[in-house]
Amino acid sequence: MLPFKLRYGLTMPLIIGGFGAIQLVLALTRISRGDYLPSVIVGVIALLMAAGLNYTPYFVVDSQSLTLYGLYGLLKRTYAFRSLADVKIEHNRVAYRDSHGNWTILPISRQIAKAEDWSELERMLSVKR
Repeated sequence: MLPFKLRYGLTMPLIIGGFGAIQLVLALTRISRGDYLPSVIVGVIALLMAAGLNYTPYFVVDSQSLTLYGLYGLLKRTYAFRSLADVKIEHNRVAYRDSHGNWTILPISRQIAKAEDWSELERMLSVKR
């Protein structure tokens, strides 16, 4: 069961991908005027971001660490704790107890996560207490 990968939900990739597709369609309509390049650039970047959200996990929970990933996994930040008892969900956000005993709320939100994965995380954390 561990490590547990929590993935992004489909809402954000669909919104960003839809925006990228609209930009590319606008670029096609602007070809005759010659000002299509900004729309192409924005559209391609948005489509790459949407693909990256589907490819990269949101974060990974292991027995003594939680790793938060950036787009395509190029950047990652690891938060260490003693056990899963030091991780909790508070106000639809993930918090962990650091080595000094302080609770820190992480930039991880239920709204961005895939609903099934979030439910599994809640179940996993309630069992490990």
